[in-house]
Amino acid sequence: MQEIANDRASRASSNAGRLGQLRRSSPSRITITRLTVFAMHVLPLATLLLLSACQADTVKIGGVAFAPERLEVGEGEPAMTFADLDNDGHQDLVVTNGADDDLIVFLGDGLGGLTRLGRFPAGQNPTDVAAADIDGDGVIDLVVANHETSYLTLLAGDGHGGYRAASNSPLTIDVDPHPHTIRAEDLDGDGHVDLMVDHRARGGLLVLRGLGQGAFETPGTVVDVGGDPYLGLATADVNDDGRLDLVTPNQDEVGVVLSVGSSGTEFVRAAPVPAVSPFGVALADLNRDGMLDVIAASDGDASLVEIFLGNGQGAFNEAADEPFRMAEGAKRIAVGDINGDGVEDALISSWSSDVLVVLGGAAAFQTVRLQLRGIENPWGLAVVDLNEDGKDDFVIADGVSSLATVYLSNDQ
Repeated sequence: MQEIANDRASRASSNAGRLGQLRRSSPSRITITRLTVFAMHVLPLATLLLLSACQADTVKIGGVAFAPERLEVGEGEPAMTFADLDNDGHQDLVVTNGADDDLIVFLGDGLGGLTRLGRFPAGQNPTDVAAADIDGDGVIDLVVANHETSYLTLLAGDGHGGYRAASNSPLTIDVDPHPHTIRAEDLDGDGHVDLMVDHRARGGLLVLRGLGQGAFETPGTVVDVGGDPYLGLATADVNDDGRLDLVTPNQDEVGVVLSVGSSGTEFVRAAPVPAVSPFGVALADLNRDGMLDVIAASDGDASLVEIFLGNGQGAFNEAADEPFRMAEGAKRIAVGDINGDGVEDALISSWSSDVLVVLGGAAAFQTVRLQLRGIENPWGLAVVDLNEDGKDDFVIADGVSSLATVYLSNDQ
């Protein structure tokens, strides 16, 4: 936390002048269903009160109602991701627990239900997690970034949602000061998943090429992104050439690096995006023009969420809308279509109080601020269609307690 506080202070100080010019802000079952008459008669009073409170907190976003349900996870600035871990066609949830050095797997049933399968060791201080089939066996594996260490934890999936340490785990890496964020993508198109880890002291990202069967080329290659990416990193083809590019939140701007060649480690820096002290970034087509846009959120006193529209060639221009203000302390950004209108939306968690929702649209963007009961310091954030109704649902996890909230669309 001290490192984050120091980082926030330095970013706020270095951007004060620019802000003045802008003047603009053991297994258990957890099922998400409607309360039945039977439950009204048999559930304990405390449970009924909790469920009633959740129902009272139902929110409308873009015309869609979302009913919140509590989820017990672990403590310690959680990271979350969704993937089909047991190959049943439904999305499952992974949550890291920094305080307990493990992660929890919840299996989804496609109807909005989540079953807690178990907890699995994830190395010291797990701070981020990526899901991908790293050994080519057709089963989703997990890669964990371990804060204040010199390694990544590799977890092999058993095809049923369970995990064990891979044969080459932990994977020692040379990054300075230590890993914060991890992404797992096939950068060179050879069919093997590659890994990307922030390497702040070198102003870039460490890329570890996948060699197949869960092995990775070390010590890897450092890609210069022009700054010191922290918790944020987005990968996508932003210039429509069929190769994955990288977008990172640097100290004073958003870095854009375009893939060249076929090695997966060769990149050229494009024009940076002039965001104010960005802490998190994401890519999404917010205006449905077929081209990816940049969402950047600042972590300091700026408290801004800025949208930059992509031109499909790797360049981004600030949207006509003013930057959106949010509560101080942006942490995570997740994207998806939460109101089912065919346009991507963005959710940004704020450590100090709430979550800002930016609804995409061809003409203009709209925002909704979610006031969260019981989630004092929103940190973890993930979006996916849990009940498979065509509208994405989302999960918000607290940074200081063991609570998370699942917001499930209940318009039927």
